[in-house]
Amino acid sequence: MNKKKDYEYYEETSKGYEELHGEEQRRKLTTIKNNLTQEFHNVLDIGAGTGISTEFFNNVTCLEPSKKMLQEGLKKRKFETINDYAENLEKYTKENQYDLILCVTVIHHFHDLNKVLQEIKKTAKKEATIIITMLKKARNTEELIKKITKSFTLKKQIEDPTDIILFLENNETNNELAE
Repeated sequence: MNKKKDYEYYEETSKGYEELHGEEQRRKLTTIKNNLTQEFHNVLDIGAGTGISTEFFNNVTCLEPSKKMLQEGLKKRKFETINDYAENLEKYTKENQYDLILCVTVIHHFHDLNKVLQEIKKTAKKEATIIITMLKKARNTEELIKKITKSFTLKKQIEDPTDIILFLENNETNNELAE
């Protein structure tokens, strides 16, 4: 998929997104929530869609390029929004701002993964938890995991029926970004 096709798909399916993907997203978010042991005070959901993550976490800022997806979500729940691509995160956030960052089944949509990882690293507090899920059926899953774990410390990896869920920590020992 390319950026324009991704955007058009989510604009077109925004009204039925939760009917199409809501159950699957909630299943993943339940697994994530059940494997976290602390409360989080400032959460960023990258590729948030309709903001389903706000059903599981408080103080969520939802970053989503599809304005229609955000609008659909705001009809059902309240959350802060950033209507843009993950690659532009630096325009909207401060360094050391978030203690939890979620990227639920969105990594395959990033057009510059290294830039997104760099922005996550900057905006995450030291020792923040970063959750990245990716489709198990993706052909480059192992390559993605290697790239991600060069930037963050892998704390736990769980497989759900469709995704691999990475529980990561932001720390200064992993300052190397994958090339």
